[in-house]
Amino acid sequence: MSNYFNYKDFDFSFFLNGAFGQTKSFDRGWSLNGRYNGAKVNYWRIIGEDENGNPISNHSNEAPRPNIDFENPNYISSLYKEGASFLRIGQVTLGYTLPKTLLQTVGIQKLRVYATVQNAYVFTGYSGTDPESGGDFNEPMPRTYLFGVNLSF
Repeated sequence: MSNYFNYKDFDFSFFLNGAFGQTKSFDRGWSLNGRYNGAKVNYWRIIGEDENGNPISNHSNEAPRPNIDFENPNYISSLYKEGASFLRIGQVTLGYTLPKTLLQTVGIQKLRVYATVQNAYVFTGYSGTDPESGGDFNEPMPRTYLFGVNLSF
């Protein structure tokens, strides 16, 4: 979605893009090797007993608990999936055109100064670096600042 606004000698534009309802694989560094107890996730486990000897758990079901008899669970792939919906403010530009009365004395017809930010912000719940790029170990899109002058003689 692109928008452009003018007010007197100022101009403002922005561009939005997004995707909604998609899922993406993201490697969280999880290890579910039970006998090594290397899980780095919040899995269900018994954390103690109450006064009657009943087990108390942490009530988490974020990930299955490690199992000493089963090294590599076959359901790990679903744990790596997460929602990757996003809305990106792709580009924002603010410009100002100097009045012609100031420019006529030096022989300039039009002078506009502007500032642009590309990849200004991404609204997302995705844990990775960028929901729009591919792969688990992706590089985020850089934020770019641009300052410029449009000059007409």
